[in-house]
Amino acid sequence: MMTHLLSKLGIFISSLLISATVLSQTEYGDPTAQYTKRHYKSDFRQYVRLLKKNHPQKYAFISRKELNTLKKLKLQELSDSTSLGQFFWDCQDIAASIQCAHTYVWWPEGFGPIPDSLLFPLDTWTDGEKLFVTDARNNTETIDQRAEILRINNVEVKAIIEAMYASSSSDGNIESAKKNWINHMFHSLCPMYFNYPQHYSVHVKMKNGQVKTVPLEKFQRNTARTYESKAPLHLELDSIHSLGVLAIHSFNYYEDDFAEFKSFIDRSFDTLNKTGIEYLVIDLRSNMGGDSKCGSYLIEHIADQAYCYWPINNDATWQKDLHQIIQPNEHRFKGKSYVFIDGGCLSTSGHVGSIIKENAFGILVGEEMGSTYICNDNSLLDSLNHTGLRYSIPRTIFSTCVSNFPRDKGVLPDIEIVPSLDDVINQSDPLMEYVLRDIERKD
Repeated sequence: MMTHLLSKLGIFISSLLISATVLSQTEYGDPTAQYTKRHYKSDFRQYVRLLKKNHPQKYAFISRKELNTLKKLKLQELSDSTSLGQFFWDCQDIAASIQCAHTYVWWPEGFGPIPDSLLFPLDTWTDGEKLFVTDARNNTETIDQRAEILRINNVEVKAIIEAMYASSSSDGNIESAKKNWINHMFHSLCPMYFNYPQHYSVHVKMKNGQVKTVPLEKFQRNTARTYESKAPLHLELDSIHSLGVLAIHSFNYYEDDFAEFKSFIDRSFDTLNKTGIEYLVIDLRSNMGGDSKCGSYLIEHIADQAYCYWPINNDATWQKDLHQIIQPNEHRFKGKSYVFIDGGCLSTSGHVGSIIKENAFGILVGEEMGSTYICNDNSLLDSLNHTGLRYSIPRTIFSTCVSNFPRDKGVLPDIEIVPSLDDVINQSDPLMEYVLRDIERKD
């Protein structure tokens, strides 16, 4: 892609999500800062005007009349007492209404992480409807792990989740993408929804069925559960099952960095072929996208027939090689390939998934991808005049060489497996469990 969603998420998550390294080096941002109503309205009109002028599919999912009505409603809500966080949410409501993952706003340049005291203090997980506690952190004496949260600060969880869905950008309103985003960002989205309250209380249903209201202790960073972290590109071999596991959690290797990605793929498939591995898992989960050249180079190594990436165009002025018929790589893997996907597969990952599914180059395992065969990018990246909120507004449509894929759904798995609450808490992997069972059945 000409610009990439990973830039957004890297900046946004570094501002919102919890990172001890960032905190040790960066001043906190102040989402409660206030600007004048005049400045808010000026910036809001600027943002909508730029959307209408530049976005190539601004009315693909919302009509002109509906967009204007939403704009008018949001303008009426702005006041001198509106916080920067509230204004962020208002702008993001407009962005999300376009139903394009590359259309969004985020904090001003240099805006640091949200102060710990303002973060929602429980680790949570939602299935899209209900909200559960995965780690109560320093509230473990009063709240069970797996407890269902029914209300937060007296607001029904259903209403909170619906508002978060409506304010989260995704292609074609893909719910798996929104759910994935909310599960990663609830610590920060919940405070934004409530305009950064000083205190939280939750109405919870405990494991024994007891329902009670609990005032929460403030967020504490050092009580978090630990999760194993691996490099975005890595290969592991399971000789017992003749299985290779190739993790591709990013395609974010542009220009000179493409050589690093290419070298990793070359080494990995050389190892797979030399060791005689029969089965391959390509783990694309949480791959937020990147360079299309990376996506196609991966596909080359599992393709068993020629394919096209972008529609054939001999007059293409960019990525000419991807506008031609592409042959399988001579070092391709010839065994059985499984491809793990989820709602965190965005942008170029959706393009890759669409081509794999169209040509049956592998078995897609997991849940609906967070993107599909088409998206918008080549984005205008700049800041609003007064608040400094940054924005991304796409200007070009990118569509892969596939047929009969819906625009309002992510690429669908061949084998649907959606992790459960227990899987999240136990850090188990039902997708890998399926693959191992499938291999054992063949043996």
